[in-house]
Amino acid sequence: MSEELNKKLESGDHFSMNDIASLKDTLHDYFNVHIDDDNMLEYSNRYVDRYTDFKRRGSLVDFNDVILNTVDDSFDDDRLPSFEVLIIDEAQDLSFLQWQMVKSIWNKSKEVYLAGDDDQAIMGFQGANPTHFIRLHKDENTTIDESLVKSRRVPRQVLKFP
Repeated sequence: MSEELNKKLESGDHFSMNDIASLKDTLHDYFNVHIDDDNMLEYSNRYVDRYTDFKRRGSLVDFNDVILNTVDDSFDDDRLPSFEVLIIDEAQDLSFLQWQMVKSIWNKSKEVYLAGDDDQAIMGFQGANPTHFIRLHKDENTTIDESLVKSRRVPRQVLKFP
């Protein structure tokens, strides 16, 4: 796995205290399970171990496994598809790992179109962070030919609403 990816996963930066509080609330509301802060890490590790064992026994992979395997440094990029045109919609709602995968496929595509609006980012609870989308404008390795700054989806009165 890349050093940058390892640092990000180990840093915990992608989880906020709100995320952890939300998880605890969900466990309580749906499963009547109360976990205090001291036991949260132990509970999480137990869950991950059981889930990993379940997947291993069934020779199963999930969505995150596919992404993790794709962004791993040992993955052969020749196995990635190439596209004449790659279209990524709702780019503001991609997680750090999803961005790593997109960049890998992006490099094998002739044309890339990204659509997104950082003001409409709603997938933070799944690790999405619109910062990656916003930073594309500052990345010296990225050429952006056109950026649409006006919304034509809603009337002007709605956009000006406080």
